Formats: sequence, structure tokens, C-alpha cells
Amino acid sequence: MQSGEFPSLVELLLHHSRTSPYTYVPDLHTDKGAIKYQKRQELEERFELTQLADIHRANTPFYLHYENGQEYIRASRKTIRGPRLMYLTTATLIVVPVNLLSQWDREFIKHCEYPLRVLMIRAGVPTPSARSLASDYDVRTLKFFPEWF
Repeated sequence: MQSGEFPSLVELLLHHSRTSPYTYVPDLHTDKGAIKYQKRQELEERFELTQLADIHRANTPFYLHYENGQEYIRASRKTIRGPRLMYLTTATLIVVPVNLLSQWDREFIKHCEYPLRVLMIRAGVPTPSARSLASDYDVRTLKFFPEWF
């Protein structure tokens, strides 16, 4: 979209789908729920094959955070610090002690019928970008470090 133009209907719908995600989880123990789940999976697979899928993934909701309500703050004589880019996400962050990470992993597999996109952040593993964290995962499990408290 060019600056000063109104967004197209497609852009508005893609933005709405990112800011108001589909959260219904069907009951897979019933025939009706299994059929709904199957149809939803087929629609998602077909959507992934379209050009809109890349645009949908790239449209990560965000806002600009201004410190102290000011638009710009002069940090020093030569640099001007602007607002921070804050990504919005519906993901859940779980912080656990090191010895419980694998238990949480097993519990996700055991109790979640609907496939979750889980990221287990362990020592020595590079953390994905903030945009990826906001878009690509439903649950992030982070190792607990006692020195944080």
C-alpha cells in the first residue's frame, strides 16, 4: 500500500485475520467436531498454496511505544531515540525450571489434540527474531534462570 492510500479490502481482511485469529478448537471425540477439524485443515492447506499466504505471514500486528508519551527523546547530542516497535501476539509464554522443560514438552504431546506450534528455548539455541516469535508460535517455553529474581 502506498503512503496516503486507503487499504484494499484484501489488506483489511488479512489484517483482521491476524488481529482476530480463529481460536475455535473442535471436539475431536464427536463426528461433527472431526468433520469441522478436517474441513479447517483442508482450507488452511489450500490457503498456504496461494499468494496471500506470504502476505498473511508478513502482516504481523504491531504498535509503536513512545516513552513518557513523547514522540522523540534525545538520548545524547548526536543520537535521537524514536519509538520502540512492539509486536502483538496471542501466544502464551511459559517460564519453567530447567528440569521441567522435557516434562512440559511431553504434556503438550499428551494433552493437545489440536496441533500447537511450540518453541522450547534452551541454552545455546539462538532465539528467533521478535517478528517470528510473535507470528510463528502458539506457546513459547522458556528456561527459568534463578538469577532473574
